[in-house]
Amino acid sequence: MDGSILDEVRNVPFISLDAFQRTVLPKVISPTQIDDITTRLQANGHLQPSGRWTVFPTDPCMETNENTCFKRLETIAAAIVKEAKSLLHRDPTAVMQTRPTQAALSEGRNGQFISDGHYALCESKGARVVSDESSTRYGKPCPYERKAALACDRVAIEEYKLKDTWEDENDNNKKILGNAAQMMYADPCRRFMFGMTIANTTTRLWFFSRAIVLVSEPFDLILEYRHLIHYVVSMSFGSTEDLGYDSSITRVAVPLKASPARYRIQYDYLIDGETYRTVECLSSFRASYISSRATRVWTVRKLGDRKNQECALKDCWIPLASRMESEIQKDIFERIEANDPEAKKDPSLYKQYFMEIKACEVVTRTDKTEDVIPPLSDAYRMYDVKRRLRSSAASKRSTSILLNTADPVGGHLSGRIQQHHPQREYTGCKHVRVLFSEVGTPLDKVQDQQLLFTGLLHASKGLRYLYIASYVHRDISSGNILLCSGKRGKISDLEYAKLFLTEDPKSDPKTGTPIFMAAEVQCKQYLFETTEEDDVAAVASGMDSFFAAQQVVAALGLLPTPFLHNFYHDTESLWWIGVHSLFTTEPPAIERDQDTQQLQREHFNALFSHYAEGSNARFSFLNHPKQYIALTSCLPDKFQAVTAALGFFRKLLCAAYRSAEAQEHFPKYEHFADPFKEQYFERILEKAAMGAITDIQPFQLEDQPAHEGIEDAEVEWALDGLKEENYADYDPPENDVDDSGEYVPPRDTATKKSIDEVDKDEGSNEERAPKVRRTGENSDFAASQSATK
Repeated sequence: MDGSILDEVRNVPFISLDAFQRTVLPKVISPTQIDDITTRLQANGHLQPSGRWTVFPTDPCMETNENTCFKRLETIAAAIVKEAKSLLHRDPTAVMQTRPTQAALSEGRNGQFISDGHYALCESKGARVVSDESSTRYGKPCPYERKAALACDRVAIEEYKLKDTWEDENDNNKKILGNAAQMMYADPCRRFMFGMTIANTTTRLWFFSRAIVLVSEPFDLILEYRHLIHYVVSMSFGSTEDLGYDSSITRVAVPLKASPARYRIQYDYLIDGETYRTVECLSSFRASYISSRATRVWTVRKLGDRKNQECALKDCWIPLASRMESEIQKDIFERIEANDPEAKKDPSLYKQYFMEIKACEVVTRTDKTEDVIPPLSDAYRMYDVKRRLRSSAASKRSTSILLNTADPVGGHLSGRIQQHHPQREYTGCKHVRVLFSEVGTPLDKVQDQQLLFTGLLHASKGLRYLYIASYVHRDISSGNILLCSGKRGKISDLEYAKLFLTEDPKSDPKTGTPIFMAAEVQCKQYLFETTEEDDVAAVASGMDSFFAAQQVVAALGLLPTPFLHNFYHDTESLWWIGVHSLFTTEPPAIERDQDTQQLQREHFNALFSHYAEGSNARFSFLNHPKQYIALTSCLPDKFQAVTAALGFFRKLLCAAYRSAEAQEHFPKYEHFADPFKEQYFERILEKAAMGAITDIQPFQLEDQPAHEGIEDAEVEWALDGLKEENYADYDPPENDVDDSGEYVPPRDTATKKSIDEVDKDEGSNEERAPKVRRTGENSDFAASQSATK
């Protein structure tokens, strides 16, 4: 991961310890009970009258062995838990351990990581064995290799350093953020998690969720014992839900028919009162970012359904104020019928172009409350997790918290770069699930050009109905147009769809997948507006009247038109999908000149950069016919008919842009009417489908680092991971024991991951795209665990 990926986690909201304990930690213990535990610890000698932990006679910075030093935290935690257990009259949920050489295993390929310390569940969340793919009875735990430590059982992770330098603090931050990202990505059952970093005695608490990453103000590990007691009791006695686990998902192990001693990991999701078991993961790359929508899409079957009908289930987190996808679709359908008498008479006319939603709901906890991450309402500042000034300035730490400021703070405040950032409002999010009645094939997986363009044709018809409803989709991509039964293309993912409104308009935020975004959306400005008068004499003749006082004032008072995502932008995304398919596929069994193939790769790189900001080359390709012809001349001859059709589509679309943007008081709904009313774009795509060939195959795009992070590549990678037969019984390493008897991974199989191995900001839906694949990450479906045979 390069430096720019730190944009997501670089400046973390930094809140007081009181706020952290009050709003984030599980509510297990009261201040009075902390007093009682303190008294007991002092009585039995674990805590000295001075308030210093007895096992730490000196500060860690005075020692030389990090592992030996912080092993004492186990002693402290055990003493606290012993007293808390008798006081709370309950058994602990998790136990604190320091295992700095132990690899934790998680589902998928290369799913191992190491942390210095952690809290592990007393009752494992490992998969429960079921007899077959449709069994509803959970059996014994999956027989993982007896020494295997499961990442799914780790409630909190910790990183330690003996010294308290910038480098030490940075390294702790990198490791804990990297491990948290990996754990939350690898485990669909995890909603949020906790962490702690220690540099000498300086200790910070962490909270990782899909809405926000939080860090506490620092406290002294050795002397400020109340904070440590509070944290230990919270982590040890919190319920599994309060510790971040999703009670509505159960991990199961299904025996393979060919080898019953081997298992495949599946997940049982609860939605609309029914249980659906996963069959395969369709998409999960967006779950690889800590704070994100964390979208996972699965093929699922309802348990107990004798027909074994397959459905698609989407699990994600959306802003608290956002409407549910079913609510958006309902409003769209009602508006279509209100504005189109024929559609009202026969709803199948428009419903055939949209995915049918079978169920849609906010996930609930066991207490029937909705699963939400609340807004951040406490005062906070920003903690800079990496950037530093190389300075020998004063080292006094700042623990003050200011309301609504965005200055990086924490650590040696004077050593931080005091860089101002736009104030962000942390509004919270809610956990939702959407169940679709069928499973479609994304257009980027369709290996038939005729069917692909038929899907685009049907999507264009769907966009016409969205126009009738006054809705813009704002996230048209090859992954959101699905080819379903009956060779019908359907529009999916309406979560970003919104009414096209111009009353008191504000510029729309950028949404969409970068490689399919309209050029105007990428740069957030209108590019086809009519230019000013280019007749020099005509301009000069108006000079005197222009400099009349009132006209000068009027000219200076002109405000830029707010940029709104409009109906043509969705249509342009269809065009980019079509063009993308031409540059990423080729007819099978044809001989092509290597120079021509290399040109195709180069043009692909120029046109389909993952950067959301777009490029001049991209706009030039759209706007200039000569450029379009020049860049498509390298495509296979069999693509000529489709290339020509898309060339005319381009010409019509640009004309439509210029016509609309020349209108007075642009943009208004009626400025976009003609192409939809006359179905111009549909007619062109129909011609493209007629001229398309049937069989196509992926074109070899060699050495394409700029392409690897985009949506279609990531989804393909997720599916490839499912084919790797990573089951629960691969042979354990031969040398798996060190002097302490702990599980040790084979060499190079696990390391402490730095944050530089965590994904880049998300590439679509208002977030930046990752550049590189997570080569050390997991798919969400196949397990890679050790088991005894």
